[in-house]
Amino acid sequence: MGTIELKTVDELGARNRVGRATYVELLHLWDSATEILADFTTRFTFTIDLKGCRDTTTGSDGFAFYLASVGYEIPPNSAGYNLGLFNITTRGGVPGNQIVFFEFDTWENPDIDPPPPVQKHIGINNNNISSLAYVSWNLDYNRTQNVVIIYNATTKDLAVFLTLTWNVRYKIALGLASAIHYLHEDAEQCVLHRDIKSANVLLDEDFSTRLGDSGVAKLVDPLLGTQMTGVVGTYGYLAPEYFNHGRASKESDIYSFGVVALEIARGRRTYLDNEGYHVPLVKWVWELYVAGDILNEASERLKMEFHESEMICLLIVGLWCTHSIDRERPKAGQVIKVLQLEVPLPELPHDMHEYIVNPTHGQANSIQSQPVTSSLYNGGR
Repeated sequence: MGTIELKTVDELGARNRVGRATYVELLHLWDSATEILADFTTRFTFTIDLKGCRDTTTGSDGFAFYLASVGYEIPPNSAGYNLGLFNITTRGGVPGNQIVFFEFDTWENPDIDPPPPVQKHIGINNNNISSLAYVSWNLDYNRTQNVVIIYNATTKDLAVFLTLTWNVRYKIALGLASAIHYLHEDAEQCVLHRDIKSANVLLDEDFSTRLGDSGVAKLVDPLLGTQMTGVVGTYGYLAPEYFNHGRASKESDIYSFGVVALEIARGRRTYLDNEGYHVPLVKWVWELYVAGDILNEASERLKMEFHESEMICLLIVGLWCTHSIDRERPKAGQVIKVLQLEVPLPELPHDMHEYIVNPTHGQANSIQSQPVTSSLYNGGR
């Protein structure tokens, strides 16, 4: 329970309405005595409903999820793209501003928006109406959107996710497999990506998938299938033979794809917090598979809004791709055929994950060739 405040103002001859919903309880996010910040996760849903509007193709300027000091009031003359948070004297950032927010921008404002082609966007803003970081937003009016916002006080990571429908998730997994197939088989020279992770999966406006280049991709000598290299990439996505021995190969890329496939299917991060310790997602899903309960929790988390055969297929493909023995992993082309339901699902041996050596976080952070980074699950745009 909380409060909803709405104000109607008249600016430049047009009627505008600003407002906010406030949670009833104060949240203790920072301890001034110890200077310790708190982690937090929040979820909410929203719908921009244009039914009954004279113009059903456009909405207002947008809205924001914000964090500010107690008592932060709606400023005067703050309608329009100021989102009820600033006005003409404060929107450019002034010393007194103490506000951070996620902007869900629904109207093109060239004066403050990112340059074309990105205008309507989701952005992270700090004391300023212009976004510090942003991503293009293909807004779907009259449809309920699910938002997850996460702050990790240890790593200082602040992230927002729009959770996706099952059809879109499955399309992303298939598109990612196709992108890897191109790098491995169809490019002029084979390319090992070496940092396949959810954060490097890029989506365009129709959710077609592109694989972002993190700058560590490596061309492969066609006569050599495996390359001995310094270890780069992201902890949680690295194949055991690559992490432990520096053996980069198509198979190590496929392992990373398998982890992402499991993240897409389960809507969970690479590592799960369970009673104070980290549980690898691969291990967790594998134990469910062995127990014959691979759909555990999926129904509740996705509210049954998925195709059971596709969910099972994606989970089994993810496990297949993360086989502890690299030569037993499929090629990207095989993955595509299975995901397209053109060939039967593989039979997975029940000892396929007995050989995994899971590194500790300390070991991962000690890699020196290039630093291994941490990554949150990117469940949306």
